[in-house]
Amino acid sequence: MRYLEDTVHIDASPLEVWGWLCHLVDNYRDWHPDHVLAEWLAGPPNRVGSVMRTVELIGDHEEELLLELIEFDPPCRYAYRIGRSIGLLLPGGAFEIEPDPAGGCYFTARIAYRYGLFTERLFRKRVRQLRTHLAEESYNLKRIVEAAA
Repeated sequence: MRYLEDTVHIDASPLEVWGWLCHLVDNYRDWHPDHVLAEWLAGPPNRVGSVMRTVELIGDHEEELLLELIEFDPPCRYAYRIGRSIGLLLPGGAFEIEPDPAGGCYFTARIAYRYGLFTERLFRKRVRQLRTHLAEESYNLKRIVEAAA
């Protein structure tokens, strides 16, 4: 298993970042200009086992994802499993928040992927696009939460 990961320092408390994440469906389109839609399909919001549908543009490709919440540990970790066939290559991911003793916190977004050397060569452009998108999301979250803090 390999990971795409991006970490950013946010000048806000872990609870402020967590509060933003808990309203992900409402905040989804503000998070990134390539985010199209987020909605809860099954179960109550922010409950383990609930399923969220998202639609976003990654590069020039529109991606629809079904995300099953598998871990909800306030204010530290929000983890999900990715459904449908794309889940074979991208099984899941997580958002993690770690307090910084000097102030603020670190936000890490992580996506697991099952690309081996052969498939990574085939999907090199796609991996680059995902890495860029993840970094943009981290920067945008920093900007949004700090502006609100």
